[in-house]
Amino acid sequence: MLPRRNRVRTKEFAELVGGQTIFNPYFLLKYKTISQNTASKYAVVTSAKVSKRAVDRNKIRRRIYSI
Repeated sequence: MLPRRNRVRTKEFAELVGGQTIFNPYFLLKYKTISQNTASKYAVVTSAKVSKRAVDRNKIRRRIYSI
């Protein structure tokens, strides 16, 4: 699992709206460059289009975090 210090918190997630986006058929990557002194932070969002069941979406999210 991704360490807590590397996860994007809810308050920080709203700041990504102004960031840059990379589209791919398999995923969408949003990022925003911040000062180089801070650690990189990541968030994974799985849409309901992928699976209607939250259990399946969480499983996908955990697998991506483990990479």
